[in-house]
Amino acid sequence: MKKIINALIVLFVIFIVGCSGSGSVSNSSGSGGGGAPVSIGTLPNGSTVYVSQNNLPISNGMPAQANIYLEGGNSNESYNITFATNRQLATKLNSSESYGINITTTPTPCVIGTPGSGATSQCQVTIASSATTYPGTYTITPSAMPTSGGTATTLSPLTILVSGSIKPNTKAITSFLLNGVAGAISGQNIAVTMPFGTSLAALVATYITTGQSVKVGNVAQVNGVTPNNFSAPVVYTVTAEDGSTQNYTVTVTVAQNSANALTAFSLNGTAGVISGQNIAVTVPYGTDVAALIATFTTTGQSVKVGNIIQVSGVTPNDFTNPVVYTVIAADGSTQDYTVTVTVALSSDNQMIEFSLDGTEGVIDQINKTITVAMPYGTDLSADLTATFLTDGASVTIGSVVQISGQTPNNFSTPVTYIVHAANGDTRDYVVTVTAKAVISQATGISFVGSYAFLSSNVSSDITRCSVDESQLSNCRNFTIDSSLLPQGASNISAIESTGGMTLYITGNDNPPSIIQCLLPNGPNLAVTAPCSKINQAVGLQANRMLLTANITPAAESSAKITSFAVAGVSGLINDNNNSIYVALPYGADMNGLVATFTTTGKSVKVNNVLQVSGVTSNNYVNNAALPYVVTAKNNTTRTYNVYVYWTTFSGMALNTYASSIRIPVVYSGFTDRMMNLSLIESNGMYVGLNYDYINSFPAEMNATGLSSISLATYESSGVIESYNYIMTNITESQIYACSVNEGATEMRVCSAATYTQGAIPQPSSAVIYLQAVRMSPTFTLPGVLLVASYSQNTLTGCYLNPLNTSVACDTDPAYQHNMSGVFNLPHSLSLNSAKTWLFALNDGDNSYAACPIVNGGINPADCRKTYFSSL
Repeated sequence: MKKIINALIVLFVIFIVGCSGSGSVSNSSGSGGGGAPVSIGTLPNGSTVYVSQNNLPISNGMPAQANIYLEGGNSNESYNITFATNRQLATKLNSSESYGINITTTPTPCVIGTPGSGATSQCQVTIASSATTYPGTYTITPSAMPTSGGTATTLSPLTILVSGSIKPNTKAITSFLLNGVAGAISGQNIAVTMPFGTSLAALVATYITTGQSVKVGNVAQVNGVTPNNFSAPVVYTVTAEDGSTQNYTVTVTVAQNSANALTAFSLNGTAGVISGQNIAVTVPYGTDVAALIATFTTTGQSVKVGNIIQVSGVTPNDFTNPVVYTVIAADGSTQDYTVTVTVALSSDNQMIEFSLDGTEGVIDQINKTITVAMPYGTDLSADLTATFLTDGASVTIGSVVQISGQTPNNFSTPVTYIVHAANGDTRDYVVTVTAKAVISQATGISFVGSYAFLSSNVSSDITRCSVDESQLSNCRNFTIDSSLLPQGASNISAIESTGGMTLYITGNDNPPSIIQCLLPNGPNLAVTAPCSKINQAVGLQANRMLLTANITPAAESSAKITSFAVAGVSGLINDNNNSIYVALPYGADMNGLVATFTTTGKSVKVNNVLQVSGVTSNNYVNNAALPYVVTAKNNTTRTYNVYVYWTTFSGMALNTYASSIRIPVVYSGFTDRMMNLSLIESNGMYVGLNYDYINSFPAEMNATGLSSISLATYESSGVIESYNYIMTNITESQIYACSVNEGATEMRVCSAATYTQGAIPQPSSAVIYLQAVRMSPTFTLPGVLLVASYSQNTLTGCYLNPLNTSVACDTDPAYQHNMSGVFNLPHSLSLNSAKTWLFALNDGDNSYAACPIVNGGINPADCRKTYFSSL
């Protein structure tokens, strides 16, 4: 009777489950115990078959449920799911009835499919045992047959845990799992080791028992459902049919962590690539691998290299050869990782320095261009040899390898240099070569016969040109050692005598260097004699060429400024004394000026402020050093002192009428003084001995800012009766006429000029084109001088009265010459040898103006303007 009742209960449960499963079916488990879905196979259409849980417990005829469903795969496909069971071969000891596992599905048959197939995507499986089913573990193997026909796919089996009495007094636990982890049963003790990190507070047991019921304390246990706290041992009490009991003590421990992986690894900030048990790190080019520090993360308890404990971000190692890192887990297991470090090949491919036959080029790293302005007169169609410095591995033009200082090329058209990095990267530089104007920023011009000699603000070279009335031609440059004129020149005076000629050049430095060059064979030959510096009261100092060793620096240590301009005005770069000189127009505002420069270094700073070429502005103080610090790639530095100053003015006047030959020198940078050269004649040439200073001046004269000087003579019957010095003062906007003592060593009487309508603004230079002459005992023809205004671009006529040492200027605009068409900030005036042409050098546009003197006057309309770039 009991067996019949049990069978009816099973059928009733199956009926209820089947009814409740009709309609929509979820993919959650239908029985207690939870559990995660488990994949049991993949179908030909790509769908994955899942069961909502496995290890399904059945206790004394109580069924278990699970859902089978599909995910993914091609649409319009459906499958019929069927089951086979494994049956126990022996019968229960108290029964001879057959037994088995009963399986029903909702819907029946269990047909599931993908979208478009018309079938549901899942079905519910109900599994029950009969009263005669022997307790134990059973497997059920499902298969999936396409409804369209074909071959069935065998899926992974489901595991069924059947509990139930064998005899009235049986009360054993024969299988015990916690959250799917099997326990070890030894007598009445069950030991379960849970994975590392498992919380023991609420674990659910799934078990097989031969008893009738199970309790923990007074709480009845539902197999696969009831949770318990296993922080301490838990006693499970199994009750048999006859009421007898058996206790099982379940002790749960948590396994120590077995993790021993390196999950991230870097060296000095460079991340490694972890592949299995190998780690590859490619560090930047130039890295010293002898003592690199690893930063790593690990799932292990500790990390060693050999016997040395490794501390992430602290412990250095030598990676010249592969290094083995051993990760030790909490449970003592280990895992080795072999770290191999490779130093990347250099990707550097910059041209750092470039010059052609000694002329340095300007490298634009942004646009990858190099421009070289060769000296005036260079034949660009002839082969030129480049000397260059690069951080690349090689340089080619096309496929031809270039050797610095050896390989010549024709630069009549742009040439592309290819810099190759060690790693194969390339960078192209287009080299464009031009010829410079014969002179830039000309400051002085002096005539001897049919030749003119010119000086420059931005060069120590002297330019000599042939003169044909107003036109300069056949120009060439002569090089003077830059150590003699480190800051360029402010003026030049050429003096011819019977034995040749002497050039006197005034430097821009303060006090100005006075350089003399002796040309004993006249101007038709090159300047071959060494030039000399005249020193104060100690005679000549021989010209010493400053020879420097031809040492090629490493590319990473190069820290040069190769071009520099302020407010569009190019500067003179003197690498010998690490100085840069920029001469701005006189009176220019020096605040907020922007420099444009190129450098071989990686950065340039002024007072720790990063300088961006063409962007960063600075305030400059006239002729005061502003340090520019250039940092090379290897972080070495080089400091250039940049001097931005108002262009200086100077003048000389040969005086052979004093008791000893003198050349007074005025210089606009002086404060209340002027120089006085002492000369002798030797072998028919004027030779400077030394100089001293004139420091005492009459009260009527301000000697600060003197910009030019001329010698005015007073002649009577072909004999020079007296002479005066005529000087312009650009700072005071004044003109002075002064008489001197017999030795021309001091000023005696000076008078300031008078004007009809206000002074001449910023008189930069004056020339005397008519000297005073006594025509009769009662009549003197005054001398006539022309004065240039720097700021107004005018030319004013003034008259010199030698009898009272006075100058009078007619500044009525009606009589002044407006020279704005040909003057542009006139720096200096000079007359040609025949005194038939007036020449003016312009600061504003690198040009000169030539005006014919006709009938003692000048007509601006007859003047001609020529740019030096056109010569």
